Amino acid sequence: MEKLVAEIAAASAPAKDKPCSLQQASNVALLTNKLRDAQKGRGLQGPAARDYDKLTAWLEQNGCSFPDVEITEFTGMGGGLRAKRDIKEEELVVKVPSKVMLHVGTASSRPWHRFLTTDKIASSMPSVALALHVLCEAHSSDSFWEPYLSTLPTEYDLPYFWSMEDVKQLQGCAALAPVLTMRVNLAREYTYLYQALKEHTSSLPFDLKQFTFDDYRWASSVVMSRQNLVPVEADQGGHVQGHALIPLWDMMNHEDGKLTTSFDTESGTTQYRALRAFSRGEQIMMCYGHRSSCDHVCHSGFMLSGSSTDFMLLKLGVGKSDPLFSAKSSLLQALSVACSGDFVLSADVSAPEPPLLAFVRINAMTEDELKKFLQDPSLCGCLGAVDGVVSDSNRKAANSFMMVRCQLLLRCYPTSKEDDEALLASQDLTPHARIAVQLRLQEKTMLQGELERLQQEKDAWEQKK
Repeated sequence: MEKLVAEIAAASAPAKDKPCSLQQASNVALLTNKLRDAQKGRGLQGPAARDYDKLTAWLEQNGCSFPDVEITEFTGMGGGLRAKRDIKEEELVVKVPSKVMLHVGTASSRPWHRFLTTDKIASSMPSVALALHVLCEAHSSDSFWEPYLSTLPTEYDLPYFWSMEDVKQLQGCAALAPVLTMRVNLAREYTYLYQALKEHTSSLPFDLKQFTFDDYRWASSVVMSRQNLVPVEADQGGHVQGHALIPLWDMMNHEDGKLTTSFDTESGTTQYRALRAFSRGEQIMMCYGHRSSCDHVCHSGFMLSGSSTDFMLLKLGVGKSDPLFSAKSSLLQALSVACSGDFVLSADVSAPEPPLLAFVRINAMTEDELKKFLQDPSLCGCLGAVDGVVSDSNRKAANSFMMVRCQLLLRCYPTSKEDDEALLASQDLTPHARIAVQLRLQEKTMLQGELERLQQEKDAWEQKK
């Protein structure tokens, strides 16, 4: 076992100045699968069934207020909240007191608290500390949170649980890099903790042999998909922003809409108000925020197609060999726009994001144009606006740059949009491969949408001639 853990540590080590590769992730997956096989039967044994009645009683006993909803299962979505009566938009639905929230501060009376707050990794990475705290509580027969933890899913649809064949469906996608990184990072975290916890076994509610990769993956998935930043009690008194799990509130599934959750400092409760009207018997939904499809997949394990608030990230940068690199960098810096990095391409192509628009325009500028804007900073504010005052030649050069970029990115995908649509219409995909293909198709749809906008822009200029 020790040798296998050491091999995983070596395989998951970050390469200097290189992103995580598909080959590295494949090597790590091969080794972690061997470790999982060797550790079978050693970790947590989940409950035979989720006891929502027990959870409901615990929540009510500890001050949670949810008189108009009930906890139940929804096909294909797991546990959720169902309306017991018609609920109006903005009506208060759920109140959860700080008492039941699970965060690192709640470990203050637990023997593993010292490790969480002094270890160099756990103390600097809140999600790692919280995952370990969750795992320790799940192993503890006297855990205050047992009614909550025992109803959590035992498996998730996060990329942590995908096979490498599923992951390979993301080849060519912007989403591939974050998926590979999160998988390799999980393995590296586990191997680090496996070694670090050897000196702290007396403070743990389990033997080191029971600290399995599967259990850490589960705890990390709980945290990844459920943690929220809320005011929590600080060790020295008062409140600080901290990562916490919020029982009951975290059972609501996502729907695009407005954000209707808040923290009431006076009562110390997280409160949810209905984002729209719900009918009796309907599932109560909550907006998780305006995230990209990639974010939803990586952090929540689901794919939401057709969202107008969706976006993808484009990697762009001014070439360092560009003779105008210095001038372009200075102008970008004056606008607080990165010279190199990720830029948002929105699914709503009618309104290009200002930083992206400013970047492509500045990147396309001639030396004279750069001098003009650098000498008169008051002109710079227009560069991120669709109707910004720039020359026709600059508009055309920027348009051409983006068209070529989108075309190149579309050529990176091993399949066409039509191939993806045919795959999704078939029954030949695993559930996780289906998520990956949906994400791949959504990226292509956004790129093609941007290409259509750019072509329309180009056609409009031609007509003016």
